[in-house]
Amino acid sequence: MSKQLALPLLCCLFAAGLAARAHGQDLNPPTIAALRVGFDEHYKIAHWAPIEITFQGGTTPLVGQVELILPDGDGTPSRVIAPRPVQLLPGQQTKVLMCAKFGRIDGGLRIVFRVEGKAVIDREFDNQPGPDRLMVPWAMQVEQPLIVTLGSSIGVEEAIRLHQYPNQQPIEVVHLGDVSQLPTEWYGYDGVDALIISTSQPEMFAKLLDTGARVAALAEWIEQGGKLVLVAGASAPTVLAPDAPLARFAPGRFVEVTTLRKTTGLEGYIGGARKVRPTGRELTLSVPRLEKVDGKVEIAEGDLPMVVRSPRRFGEIVFVAVDLDQQPFVDWDGRGPLVNRLLGFPEPTSTNANNQPGVMVTPRAFARGSADLANQLRLGLDNFRNVTTISFAVVALLILGYIVLIGPGDYFLVKRLLKRMELTWITFPLWVVLVSAGAYALALYTKGDDLRLNQVDLVDVDVQSGVARGTTWLNLFTPQTKPFDLELVPRDVSGADVADGSRLFAWLGSDMNQYSRGASGFFSGQYVFAPSLDRLIGVPIQVWSTKSFIGRSSYPSRDLVKADLTMGPEQVPEGTITNTLPIDLAECMVVSGRWAYLLGDLKSGQVVQLKPGEQRDLPNVLHDASLRAAQVRPNNAYNEALAGSVMDTLQQMMFYKAAGRNEAGLSNSYQQFVDLSHLLTLDRAILVGRAQKQAAQLVDGGAALAGPEDQHWTVYRFIFAVKRPSAARK
Repeated sequence: MSKQLALPLLCCLFAAGLAARAHGQDLNPPTIAALRVGFDEHYKIAHWAPIEITFQGGTTPLVGQVELILPDGDGTPSRVIAPRPVQLLPGQQTKVLMCAKFGRIDGGLRIVFRVEGKAVIDREFDNQPGPDRLMVPWAMQVEQPLIVTLGSSIGVEEAIRLHQYPNQQPIEVVHLGDVSQLPTEWYGYDGVDALIISTSQPEMFAKLLDTGARVAALAEWIEQGGKLVLVAGASAPTVLAPDAPLARFAPGRFVEVTTLRKTTGLEGYIGGARKVRPTGRELTLSVPRLEKVDGKVEIAEGDLPMVVRSPRRFGEIVFVAVDLDQQPFVDWDGRGPLVNRLLGFPEPTSTNANNQPGVMVTPRAFARGSADLANQLRLGLDNFRNVTTISFAVVALLILGYIVLIGPGDYFLVKRLLKRMELTWITFPLWVVLVSAGAYALALYTKGDDLRLNQVDLVDVDVQSGVARGTTWLNLFTPQTKPFDLELVPRDVSGADVADGSRLFAWLGSDMNQYSRGASGFFSGQYVFAPSLDRLIGVPIQVWSTKSFIGRSSYPSRDLVKADLTMGPEQVPEGTITNTLPIDLAECMVVSGRWAYLLGDLKSGQVVQLKPGEQRDLPNVLHDASLRAAQVRPNNAYNEALAGSVMDTLQQMMFYKAAGRNEAGLSNSYQQFVDLSHLLTLDRAILVGRAQKQAAQLVDGGAALAGPEDQHWTVYRFIFAVKRPSAARK
C-alpha cells in the first residue's frame, strides 16, 4: 500500500471508530431500575400517592424532565411533571420522589424521561407480575383504612382483630423501617388514615434532619387534618430534645426521663380488668416528663401525663409516654384495646352495625355504587338547573322508533306509497339526516348551549393560628367539546383573590367508576398538571357532559370571628360570639362536645350569647339532616330538594363521627379530612355558617367561568378554643 493511500485510510478508520463509540453510547441509555408506589406498595385509588422512581444512569450524563402519565377517574390520561429537572450521571442511581393520583384500581402507569423534548425513557407499567419485571400494585379501595407505622409495631394488629365484622373492608397496616420512605410533600399522606411513630429505635430518625422536607411535610399533613400517634418513652432525650426532629410533635417541652413503677392509669383507661405484669421483680418504666402540656390529658400517673391528645389546627396528635413495643407491654393482653382507643376506633361490641362510625365498613349493597358521602355530594352537584338528562327508557324507546323508521317504515314508504323501491337510496339517508337533526335539537332543548358550574366551598378557619383551609368541590358542564385550562383561585370574605398560601387542584374521583377502564370519549386527549399542581392544562370535556374537580388551599386569614367561651357543667360551652366579619352568616350553628346551639342568622357586628339550657343534642341535629339527605335521590330533572340535600350531605361529612350513625349506610372514607368531630372533644367549639359569596373562583385561561344558571354554596367553620373554668379564673 502506498503512503499516499495510508493516511486517508487511517483517517477513515479513526472516524469509523468514533462513530462506533457514539453508537455504543446509544446502546447504553439510562433505564428505570426500581419503582415504589405508595407505602410499601399500599395506596388508595383517587388519592395522592408517593411514587419513587430509581433511574440507572447510562453512558453519558443527562439532564431532563420526569413525567408520570396515568388515567384519572374518568379514564382520561393525565400527566404529572416533576417540579425540577433531574440529572442522571453515568453508572449511578438517582431516586426521584413524586406524587400522583390513580384513577383506576388496577393501576397503570407510564413513566417518561425527556431531554430537550425528546423521550429518552418511555416505559409503561401495569399490575401483571413477572420475572425481573417492575409492576404497579393494585390500589386499595377508598373505604379501606390504611394505617402506616414507622418503627417497631405497638400492637395495631391486636387492635384490628377487635373489629373483624361481616362486610367490613380489611384494615391495612404498613410497617416502614426507614424514614426515607416518608413523603416529602404533605399530600403524599392523602390516603393515610393514621400514622404511628414508635421511637424505641432513635437512630432511625437522624435522617429526618438531612433536608427537613419530610418533617415539614408531616407537620403540614397533620395541620391539614391528619392524625399522628407518637410513642416516645426511654428514647425521649434523643427524639424529643429541643433540636430533635420529633420535638415539634410533642404536646409539651421535654424536661427529663423519670422512672414509673405503676400503670393504674393505663389499666383504668381500658376498664381496669387487664393488669400489666412486670417482667422482673418489680415494674420499672422509663417515661418522659413534659412541662407546659397543651392538650387533653387522657391518662396520667400522678403528675406524669401518659396519654395526651392535642389539636394541631385541623388535625390531632396522640402522644403516648411509654414504649408499647417493649416489655412488659408486648405480652400485655390490654395492649390491643389500648391501641384501639388511641386510634379512635369504636369500642368493640357483639352487635356492631355496618354504619357505626370509625369502623369504616362498606355495606355490600353499595359495593359498586354510591357508598361514600363524598360521592353522594358529587352526584348532587351533577344536577344542573335547566339541564334535563333523558332517561334510559326514553333513549331505548327512541332507538326502537329509529329502527322501525329506517326498516319497516322506509319499506312501507317506498313499496306501498311511492311504489318505487329504488327511491330507498334517497329516503334512507334522508331519514338518517332527519333523525340526527332531531336528536341534536332534542339534546339542545334538554341540555341547552350554556356552560354551567355547580360548586360547594368549605372554608375552615383556625382562629388561634389565623390559618384558613379551603376545600372546593365542583362539577363543570360544557355544551361543546373543548380543552380547558383550569385554575381555582381562593377568595376572602370580601371577594378579593387570595395570593398567599398553597393550592392543590385535581380531578375528583368516584367510587362508581373505579373498576372501569378506558378513556372517557372517542375524542379524549391528554391533559397536564402544572408542576405546582395548582392548575390543569388542556382538560378535555366532551359535549354535553360533566367533569368533577376538587381544590384544596391553605392560607393566612384576617377574616376571624371573635369568641369568649368557657366550658360549663356537663361540658356545655357558654359565653359570647361576635361576628366581626363584614358579611352576614346564615343558618349558624355552634357545636362543642355533644351539644349544638342553633343560632339562625348572625348579622355582621352581631353579638350572640350562648346560654346553657338552650343547646340541643348534636347527634339528633345531624340525624335529622341525615334523614333529609337519605330521602332525596338524584333524578333526571333539577329539583330544589336535591339542592337542599347537598348541604345536608356536607353537614354529615363535616361531623360524621359526632353524628354516631348514618341513615343511608354511607361511609365518610374518601374525604374524611372534612370531619372535625375529633376537635369537639378537645376543648374546641366550632361556629358553622353559610355565606352568599363564593370562597373560590374557577378560571379558564385567566377568565372567570360563571353564568346565571350556576349554583354555589359557601360554608364557613370557625374553630375556637374553649377555656376551662380554672383557666378562666386565672
